[in-house]
Amino acid sequence: MEPEIESSSSAQSSLWPLALLGILAIASFFRSKSHAPLRQSIKPIQARDSTDRKRPDSKEKNDISAGAATTIEIPVTRIQNDHTKKRRQKILRLRKAGADLISYGTLLAVIGYAAVARNQWKEMIKATEEATRSAETAAKQLELTSRPWVDIDVSITAPVTYDSNGVHIVFTFVPKNIGQSPAQDVSIALRLIPGSMGTDVRKIQGSVCKNRASAKDEPLRYVLFPNRVYSQQITMGLTDAEINSQWSKFDLGRGPIDLIPVLLVGCVDYAYDASPRHHQTGFAFDVLTKDRGIILKSTIPLAPSSIMLMPHAFGGHFAN
Repeated sequence: MEPEIESSSSAQSSLWPLALLGILAIASFFRSKSHAPLRQSIKPIQARDSTDRKRPDSKEKNDISAGAATTIEIPVTRIQNDHTKKRRQKILRLRKAGADLISYGTLLAVIGYAAVARNQWKEMIKATEEATRSAETAAKQLELTSRPWVDIDVSITAPVTYDSNGVHIVFTFVPKNIGQSPAQDVSIALRLIPGSMGTDVRKIQGSVCKNRASAKDEPLRYVLFPNRVYSQQITMGLTDAEINSQWSKFDLGRGPIDLIPVLLVGCVDYAYDASPRHHQTGFAFDVLTKDRGIILKSTIPLAPSSIMLMPHAFGGHFAN
């Protein structure tokens, strides 16, 4: 009976380390829930009789085996590890899907913003162009209503004469400012040419007026205030050679030609402060008799009352 009592006390003394191992196992289990699961296990500890270290006989061996401690392992199983791994993989997939969704959403937002900005940019350019056109229209309208406009009246104020040098005509030019501001650097550009009512004078007139606009050495230039006029008398003439050049294109037979076809072309040239360029009023007149016939050498001299200036029918009249 004494050996059995000793075995029982030995078994009771071995329960303390087992209880400690149990507490460690429980702590390890809860730690595995918040951190990585533990994969190690505690090796089994077997309680033996400390009174006799010799090899027991079969009876003692059976008694010791009956009171021996069983193997203790930490309750972290492979199933739990798999479950944790799958859970982590699921979380990673969700995170990746969320990141992809955010990336796609950001891309779509950038594309949408670019489209909106492009449309706004187009609308801004359109509005700017419209505002520019409106401002230009308003500026032009203001210029048209406030700028000077120069009209001109032309008349013959002396008898028409003819001699060996050709025909001579005295014209009086009266420009008048009908605008709202002063006209500056006013001058008159003229040319007396052979021609009839069917002559196109636009090319010759264009050359005359262009040269006057660019000329800097014109001696007679003046300022014309609104509703003011200026009278200027100029004598002009055509030689026989110039007169005959008009008829050389036609077969009029032999002998001297009595007809003197005369055309007066030109423009009034002027400028004003608000404009960087010169402006002009063009004119073209046929010099005819009162019955609208061509002047004849045989009828000269002709009094001014027997001569008329008829506006030319094929170009020559403009204002800019």
